[in-house]
Amino acid sequence: MLVTAARLWEDIVELRQNDSALLARAVRNLALRHDIPLIFGGVGTTDVPVTVSVGAHTSALTSLVIRPHQGLGGQALVQKRLLALPRYDRAPGITHDYDESVLGEGIVGLAVVPLMSGSRVRGLLYAGTRDDKALTPEIVSALAAEGQAASLEISVRDEVERRIGTPDLTGRLREIARATSDPQTRQALLQLVDHPRPVAAPLTPRQREVLELAEIGLRNAEIGARLGLSEQTIKTYMRALMVRLGARSRAEAVHRYRALRS
Repeated sequence: MLVTAARLWEDIVELRQNDSALLARAVRNLALRHDIPLIFGGVGTTDVPVTVSVGAHTSALTSLVIRPHQGLGGQALVQKRLLALPRYDRAPGITHDYDESVLGEGIVGLAVVPLMSGSRVRGLLYAGTRDDKALTPEIVSALAAEGQAASLEISVRDEVERRIGTPDLTGRLREIARATSDPQTRQALLQLVDHPRPVAAPLTPRQREVLELAEIGLRNAEIGARLGLSEQTIKTYMRALMVRLGARSRAEAVHRYRALRS
């Protein structure tokens, strides 16, 4: 059964909720670790208000609004990459606008990763430690992985939304299709609404790896084990690949990938 654009849009709205849902999931995943005493973050495209924290002793962090260039998070907003400071209090090269709240929590090590949609920042996710030398490479890697997974999910949903358009637009196209007396025009409009064309863009090396492992019959958990990624991240990759290839199923994505290689 074909999925209509209107139904797909409803699914997107339900899935998107807002980017806070993805941030909350990333925070929960990090909180399952026993080596990260403090996790916090927020969503936003320019200024980022901190809205969630786990492990905080006070509510001071959730009163912050992170602005470009200000503090470690402000640098991450501008540089659009993960930044980490084993000793936040002694760090040169950043402003210390938020010291009262950050140091008030006893934070010693601090790392932050931006949540991205393409080249656009959509939020910030922090991990903090309260002991000297406690900001280990394992913590930074875990933060990077959660940031990557959330960013990929945001990017996939944004791309689907971009390709389908807004509910008003798709509804208007359907109205025109019903009103036109030309059957070819009607068919073309409905085809545009119901079957958006795939984006003609090359696959990344990682996307090819995922598809090639799916091609030999591995399940998501098995692919994740091979690539050192979580099952959820592989699911997100598969959704992105189906959007990229214009496929409605995993099997169709593999089939289309085979056709591209031939």
